[in-house]
Amino acid sequence: MTWIFRRHPEVLKSHLFINGRGTMSYSLVWLSEVLRAAGLKVAETNGWVNRGVSEMGKVRGVMCHHTGSSGPGNMPTLKTLIQGRGGTRPLPGPLAQLGLGIDGTWYLIAAGRANHAGVGEWNGVKTGNSSFIGVEAENPGTPQAHWPDWQMDAYRRGVAAILSYIGESSEMCCGHREYALPKGRKIDPLFDMDLFREGVRQIMRGTAAIRGPIPASDARSGRPTLERGSKGPDVILIQRAVHEEQDGKFGAATESAVRRFQSDFGLRPDGIVGPLTWSKIDEVLEGRVALAEVDNDGGLPSGAQALLKLIGDAEAPAGYETLYGNNQDNFPKPLTTMTLSEVINTGPLWRRLFRSPACGRYQFMTPTLLRLRDRLHLQGTELFDSGLQDRLGYELLKIRGYQRYVAGDLSKVEFGLALAKEWASLPVLQDCPGAHKVVRRGETYYAGDGLNRALVPPQTVEELLTTIQIPSPAANAA
Repeated sequence: MTWIFRRHPEVLKSHLFINGRGTMSYSLVWLSEVLRAAGLKVAETNGWVNRGVSEMGKVRGVMCHHTGSSGPGNMPTLKTLIQGRGGTRPLPGPLAQLGLGIDGTWYLIAAGRANHAGVGEWNGVKTGNSSFIGVEAENPGTPQAHWPDWQMDAYRRGVAAILSYIGESSEMCCGHREYALPKGRKIDPLFDMDLFREGVRQIMRGTAAIRGPIPASDARSGRPTLERGSKGPDVILIQRAVHEEQDGKFGAATESAVRRFQSDFGLRPDGIVGPLTWSKIDEVLEGRVALAEVDNDGGLPSGAQALLKLIGDAEAPAGYETLYGNNQDNFPKPLTTMTLSEVINTGPLWRRLFRSPACGRYQFMTPTLLRLRDRLHLQGTELFDSGLQDRLGYELLKIRGYQRYVAGDLSKVEFGLALAKEWASLPVLQDCPGAHKVVRRGETYYAGDGLNRALVPPQTVEELLTTIQIPSPAANAA
C-alpha cells in the first residue's frame, strides 16, 4: 500500500481490492476522478481498471509521448495501446496508462503498470515503467505535424492534475526523449518540454489561462449545446449543415459528420455542438461562408490558389514531379503517373535514398498523405497528378485555418504561424517559440534543426494574406 492511498482512503475502500466481477483492480483507478475534477473530457476503455503488466510502484511523475502515427478518428492507435504491437519489435500491451485524443479527450487505458518507458533516467528515477504514468498523445510525430491548441491545453491540464494529486512538482514531468538512454534513442514528443513544464507549473500555481468548459447554451441564440444522444429540431439543423440524414437523432453518424465539419473550420473536432460550432452552422445555412469554400467555377477559391502558388514556388519550384532534394530525375517513374497508394508506399524508400519522403508541388510527407487520404475518404487509386496535389494542398490549408482566416476568425499572425508549421520554407510573422528554439520574425519555425530555412520574406506573406481575406461588412458600408 502506498502513501497515495493513505491520502485518499475513500479510493482505497471503493476501488483497490475487488471490483464487481470479483477480480483485482490496479492502483491507478483514481485517474478517472482526478482528470474529471480538472474539467477534462474522459473516456474509459472497457476493463481499464484491471489492465496492467503488473502493479505500479510509488508514482513519481508523468512521462509524455506521441504516438507517431496517423489514421482516421480521434484516437486511431487506441487498440494498439491496449493490446500492444507486433512486427519486428513486438511489445505486449498496455503501452500506456493514458491516451490523449486529437480533440483533447483523455482515454483511460490501464490502472496498472504499462510498457512505455524502457531504459532511462529522469531526476534520479530509473524505474520508468513502475514510477511514471505514461501518456500517449495522438500525433504523427513529424517536425511539421500540427498540435491543436485544445489538445495541448488538455495535455498540460491533465499532467498538472496528476502531479498535484501525487504531490510532485512540474519537474517530475518529462518527455520520453529526455528520459530514454542512450540519448537519442527516442525523439518523442516533438515539442519544447521546457515550455510545456512551464505551462504545467503555471496551471498548478493557478496563474495560467486555460480553456473554459463549453457553455450549456449559446448566449446569442439560446440554442442548447448538443451531443450524441440528443434529439429534436435543433439536431435536424445540425444534420442539414453537415450533410447528414435529417432524422433528428444525434447518433454516431451525425457525431462523425460534426467532427469533420469542425475540423474543416478549424474548430475543436470533439463532436459537441456548442456556441462556436453553432455560429459556423448558422453561417453555412445562411450561405455566408460560400466564398471561403469554392470559387464560382467550382474549383479552388482564388485566394487559396494564390496561397498555394506561393507555397509551391517556395517548396518545389520544379513543379508537381518534385522529389525531396530535386531527386525526381534519380527515380525511374514520374511522380504524377503514380497512384496515391504508390506514393505512400514508396515513401520509406525515398527516405532511405534521399533522406526524406517529401514529394510533389507542396512537399507532402508520408504521414500527411495518410491523414489526407483518410480525411477525404480517398481510395488510393487516384493519380497523384496536379489536380489531386492541389486538392490535397487546399485541404492542408483548411486544416491550418484557411477558412477561419478568410472569415476573420483568425489573425494574420496566427494563420501565418500555422502555415509556417506546415511548410518550413514559410516564415513566422513575429518572434515566437519555434520547434527547436525561440525564432525571430522572418525565420522558419524549424530554425535550429540544421536543415530548414525560410525562403519567403515575411512581407510577401503578409501582403498576400491581406488580399485574400474577406472584407468585413463594416468595411463595405457606405
